[in-house]
Amino acid sequence: MATPLVKKAHSLANLVHRWVDYEPKHFLRDKIAKIGLGARRKEALDSVAKKTSTRMNNGQREFLLHRSFGDSESSYLKGLHTYDNVGANRNIGRRKFKAWTSWSTKPHDPEDMNDRTHLISAWVPESHITSYLPTATKGINWNDHFAFRKLSNKVNLGPNGIGEVIKWDQEVIVHPGKFSILHHSEPKPKFHYVAFDLRGHMNDVSKKLKQQGIEAKKVKFY
Repeated sequence: MATPLVKKAHSLANLVHRWVDYEPKHFLRDKIAKIGLGARRKEALDSVAKKTSTRMNNGQREFLLHRSFGDSESSYLKGLHTYDNVGANRNIGRRKFKAWTSWSTKPHDPEDMNDRTHLISAWVPESHITSYLPTATKGINWNDHFAFRKLSNKVNLGPNGIGEVIKWDQEVIVHPGKFSILHHSEPKPKFHYVAFDLRGHMNDVSKKLKQQGIEAKKVKFY
């Protein structure tokens, strides 16, 4: 008989698999967030701290995290210095879910942003972090499941496909809150790249696309 820990790991594995593959992201993010980190919370936060800048504010650590999003979230931008989605919900059919959001320890490459047109870096308090997928899924053998192997082969992710995606994306699931955006007019932390560092890269991408007769998407960097 499977232990509760094994059952939890299997449940999380299936949720993450469905997230990466095809199902509505908001619904799955809600479920993954509710599983949480449990005994791995300290390990997860320490791992995040090794990959980005931190600071102390109001007695707790804050992590510099990055998020890209489309115009549908532009109402959460309060001026140039605040991202505020407190109390925000998402409706999927007749069901309502909290607006848990995915952030990362690294800025998204503008070339891979699809329909997203905003890129920010903000200070997220540790009390708002509900899951860090590289730590939460640590020890899961994705190749134990035929569906995972099939997905890996389908999108050419390699022998440990989903695990590689998780490692690459560095996803941090964050509870709704009010976060201070690191604006380009402020001093930049020494440790980490921030969203507005990618503006020059985006300009290069735009020039190359223009040469091919393609109009580049306009991405706003804060």
